[in-house]
Amino acid sequence: MITTKDILGPVRAPGQCETRAAMVMTLFGAFGRHGTSSALGNDLDSSFLQELRAWADVVLVSASTAAAEGYGPAETPIALLTRSLSIDPSLGVFSGGDALIACPQQSLDDVALAPKRAALQAASVKFVSTGSGSAPEVIGALHREGFHRIACEGGPSVYADLISHDLLDVCHVTLDPSVSADDGPWGLAQVDRQPSFYQRYFLEAALSAEDDNDSMLFLRYRSVRER
Repeated sequence: MITTKDILGPVRAPGQCETRAAMVMTLFGAFGRHGTSSALGNDLDSSFLQELRAWADVVLVSASTAAAEGYGPAETPIALLTRSLSIDPSLGVFSGGDALIACPQQSLDDVALAPKRAALQAASVKFVSTGSGSAPEVIGALHREGFHRIACEGGPSVYADLISHDLLDVCHVTLDPSVSADDGPWGLAQVDRQPSFYQRYFLEAALSAEDDNDSMLFLRYRSVRER
């Protein structure tokens, strides 16, 4: 019987920087069904996400994904990526008191966004400037805040940005061998916004539960620069 620690695999010592991503996809590469990923995966996959959060110093996720997936409060701080600050301050993710807004400095200086900033500040949200908002600046800003272990939970555009800049050390992929007419989005369509690049990962582990009737496959890929 495999465990969530088996799926997590070897980790660096506390205080050493490491960024991991967790994603679930269908047999042919869809990241969601009916608009969210909640219909994909199984109980073991859900438990692993909690294991990854327990490992992490911070969870990095786009504000739109957190809203669509109905994120609630968590023991691990959650950093929500946004440029527009168009986030409902009553969302459950803010009820725990540890949520951060990671946004470009322009979003913090824009006079037109002052009402949105005030509404979020009233919800005791901490703002973290990410400079111009590029992926390297986002990761650097989180490191400066003392978050060395980063767990990214998407969405696809965030994965695309991190991968294109070679910022993911480990990718955890749960393969749900199912297909539906309600599947989508498909793959990392956002990579075409990035400069030409090519990143490769090597398979560190492929695990499946022997008693898993759903035949989920848990894959752990590590960046080749880690070899």
